[in-house]
Amino acid sequence: GVLIERLSRVHKVGPPLRPTARQPHPPAGRCIKCHDIVVKVPLEKKDNGFLWNL
Repeated sequence: GVLIERLSRVHKVGPPLRPTARQPHPPAGRCIKCHDIVVKVPLEKKDNGFLWNL
């Protein structure tokens, strides 16, 4: 576990999580230990669209 965590600081060691993935992902930003794409999700629905949390 510790070795993988150290390696993940240099290179992402897990698969990318797509926004359409069935598995859970961080609410926003990126999981720095595993994933190499940025995930954006809406915070709340507004009348003129969504308020996005980056």
